[in-house]
Amino acid sequence: MSCDAFAASSNLFGVQSASAATNATITESKITDYAGDVPAFTDGDKFKLSIDWAFDKTPTDLPAVIDVTLPAELNVSSDPGFDLMGSDGRPAGKCVITAAAGGAHVLCTIDDSYVAEHPNNLHGGLEIAGTLDVKNTEEEHKSFPIGDSTTNEITVLPKVEPGHCTENCEYTGENRWKSEWLTKDDSGSYVNWTMSVPAPATGLAPGSSIAIVDTTDDPSLLAGFDPSSVRVQENAVEAEGGLGW
Repeated sequence: MSCDAFAASSNLFGVQSASAATNATITESKITDYAGDVPAFTDGDKFKLSIDWAFDKTPTDLPAVIDVTLPAELNVSSDPGFDLMGSDGRPAGKCVITAAAGGAHVLCTIDDSYVAEHPNNLHGGLEIAGTLDVKNTEEEHKSFPIGDSTTNEITVLPKVEPGHCTENCEYTGENRWKSEWLTKDDSGSYVNWTMSVPAPATGLAPGSSIAIVDTTDDPSLLAGFDPSSVRVQENAVEAEGGLGW
């Protein structure tokens, strides 16, 4: 069965049952994209988690359940309830997903009547959609524990944030340069400077005292200039990963 577009789906096959105290065994789990392929994922991508489960023997304590908590890195939204479908295509139980910081909790309860009608070899599958939340800063190869099983290994590339350097990112130092321009608006004129302080590839030592002295080529630009009006609009600081403003 499917609930929403790839929100979650589940099916029962064969016949058998477990109890609330005898949880189903997760026999296999696999992560793919929505098409069923296993590409190199980027953190934040959508995924489909397919879970196969089974009961080792007919349970005597009811209700029979599939109860599993997903790793926090597999971000799955809450779902108040979707049908667990039987092999005959009719609802045979109900599943609820509860999102939590430590990982989403999936609880499927099989109807007692279905268990009574199919006391042997009860097994089935679930499909749950979500987004990756690995928070990795470099390429990682990940597999995830799902109940009694471990998923296939997937490649997860780090999410590229806007403005984040991805090519030729090694810092080689900073040269001395400046630019200036004159701005006019209804309230008057403004002279703007952008200045780069020279620094080696290792950066400047923390706490360094830096003095910047500049002489304008056109003194008329500063006619009537009020020194108290000076303010720093941008401050560039070299940090790991490049130049930040």
